[in-house]
Amino acid sequence: RLLENAQFLRGAPDSLGKTSNFAHPALKKVCLAYFYSSSDKALRQFPDFQEYIPERALLLVGAMVCCIVRFTLEIFAMHGFNKCVSLNVEQVEGHYTNLCRLLNQVAADKYHGPKLDNMLRQWAKIGMTGYAPNNPILINSQDWQVVLD
Repeated sequence: RLLENAQFLRGAPDSLGKTSNFAHPALKKVCLAYFYSSSDKALRQFPDFQEYIPERALLLVGAMVCCIVRFTLEIFAMHGFNKCVSLNVEQVEGHYTNLCRLLNQVAADKYHGPKLDNMLRQWAKIGMTGYAPNNPILINSQDWQVVLD
């Protein structure tokens, strides 16, 4: 279900109840950790990354996350446990191409396009003001549940 309709890309609905495309917290965390986690990260030195996370960078992270999630689920389904696998460039490229099509749809939308643009600017601002990947993430404990049936 996570991979259906690219749900792994979506964050929580916004204040109007509209979908937040390409806004999953995992995408944000990977982008911040990869592009901004230390002062010697090369990409944060580029002006584009100081103001805005370029859409192509978001697509690359999304494609990698998609591959990792898909491989992990498939390997676990086949073997009952996770095994290390190498990412296949062709598969990453295929996911990148599919995500590019989706991102173009979002960017062209009158509501969701500016929303995505603002989100990528906010992420870059967070990254440039000292993102540290070891900071604990505060999680609402009400979101955590067990099923005792």
